[in-house]
Amino acid sequence: TNGRSIRIPRGVNCKSKDVIYAQICTGRTLENVYVGKTTQEFHNRTSGHRNNFNSKDYQKSACSFHATVDHDPKIDFNKFNNIIIKKSSNFRLDRDEFKCIEHLRTNTLGLNRIKTVRN
Repeated sequence: TNGRSIRIPRGVNCKSKDVIYAQICTGRTLENVYVGKTTQEFHNRTSGHRNNFNSKDYQKSACSFHATVDHDPKIDFNKFNNIIIKKSSNFRLDRDEFKCIEHLRTNTLGLNRIKTVRN
């Protein structure tokens, strides 16, 4: 993505916690990538993103914002590949997320450049 490769770690699955993940939009080019982190089980965090696609709160997620604003017609959550890109620890999670965002350049070329609405 963005000219960089992602190596998927072994031993992770949808129940893994303390992970860095990527959401890759397959609706256009692979430059539309979001990198995030979670202390929850990965499938629970993914469900949170999915819920934003089905509500008026699409501004709460960079991916649902992208799907709504940048695609006409709007695409759904199934157009995103969700993958774990790094197993981390609660202590290192912020630093590891920052490193992955920098490596994949999603803060300038990807969806991490989108400012979301927080409650």
